[in-house]
Amino acid sequence: MSWDAWKKRQFNIRFQKAEEGGYVISIPEMPGCVTEADTFEEGLAMVKDALEGLLEVALKFGDPIPEQLRSALSSRPV
Repeated sequence: MSWDAWKKRQFNIRFQKAEEGGYVISIPEMPGCVTEADTFEEGLAMVKDALEGLLEVALKFGDPIPEQLRSALSSRPV
């Protein structure tokens, strides 16, 4: 899978209403990929940004990456 194809991959995104208002958004396939937002639209944009950031940090520091993403990341442009 190419890096461009990976960026189009679909993930399960979980929206949960936060007690204080807004939403807590996470991607179950990526432990630690969690963010908060006031609106659904803002949350969707923020969780995408969080996923990209989480993967960047994982690559930089050698943190574990879920198996289904490894082939995409190995073909990532530098």
